[in-house]
Amino acid sequence: TRARAEYDLTGKLWLEADLDSYTYFYPNNISDYTVSGGLYINYRWLPRLSVGVGGTFGYNWVDDPTPNQTFEQINGRINYEVTAKLGLYASAGVEWRQFDGDRGTRTAPVFELGLAYYPFEGTTVTLAAGSRVYNSGFEAGQDFQNTYVIGRFQQRLLHRVYLGLAGGYENSDYFAA
Repeated sequence: TRARAEYDLTGKLWLEADLDSYTYFYPNNISDYTVSGGLYINYRWLPRLSVGVGGTFGYNWVDDPTPNQTFEQINGRINYEVTAKLGLYASAGVEWRQFDGDRGTRTAPVFELGLAYYPFEGTTVTLAAGSRVYNSGFEAGQDFQNTYVIGRFQQRLLHRVYLGLAGGYENSDYFAA
């Protein structure tokens, strides 16, 4: 679940707030539930280029034996509309994750880079790469840094139906929680 709001401060400056809530439910394994919120300030530097900075904070409830976790992120963002049919975006920052029970802290880079191409009305082609931290649903007391590259194709059919195809590669680096 995601809620997002924007508020214009001036013609070039705006605030963006988001609230996320997601659940990974794995019967007979390790499920988790996360709530996070973020606040960003963005500036339209040029008509097709905007930059922003902000942060996210959240809490992650995890089934035993993995400890619950608090996390914070600081990120910088950039969006560039190359043409009406091609857009580039990037977000990069650092995440600090604390494990309940004084089990330590982990600092990790987080990022996402992407390209969106709209060759025809109703057609979207995207390519993205990134890295995020997740809880393991199957390895007790473990989290992992997931680094990925993914390509997607989506076509709108009959004004209401979408056909999509995606493929990619992921590398998961596990660490003790």
